[in-house]
Formats: sequence, structure tokens, C-alpha cells
Amino acid sequence: MSRNYLVCEGCVEPLDISDRYYPGIDCVLCVKCAPTFMDLLSEPTSFVEQDDDAMPLSREKREAMLDAHIAAGGHPQDSMATRAVE
Repeated sequence: MSRNYLVCEGCVEPLDISDRYYPGIDCVLCVKCAPTFMDLLSEPTSFVEQDDDAMPLSREKREAMLDAHIAAGGHPQDSMATRAVE
């Protein structure tokens, strides 16, 4: 069952129940189109504070997010699409 209101802005594919996605500032990205955890360091201006989308995340916060993902058994090239469509 497709959730037509959730469509990937990158590839324009609808997301289905249990599909993982990345919630951007004003868009939704599927697993293929979402940034990777390594992008936290290579694309620093793409990540902003949750409560202020005009404020880029500090390098310390981005490094902490990457470190936490790796410590949990993840890899830098993993997609950041972690939320599941319900």
C-alpha cells in the first residue's frame, strides 16, 4: 500500500509502508537518494540544526553523529534514511 503523500524528491518514487526515508528540511528522500553518514563531513552545509534550518550543524555535532553511527556497528557509507513509513 503506497503512501502517496510521501514521494522521494530525488527520484520521484512513492514510498510504501515500511520503506525507510530521510526527512529533509522541506523534502523526503528514499534510501537511494538520501545522504550517507560520510556526507556529514564531506557536505557540511547540507545539515542544519533541527530547530533552526538556517543554522548549519557544527562540525562537532556532525562528527558525533558519524561516530555514534559507527559505534553502533554502522558504516560511513550507510544511508541516513532511517525513518520508516508507517
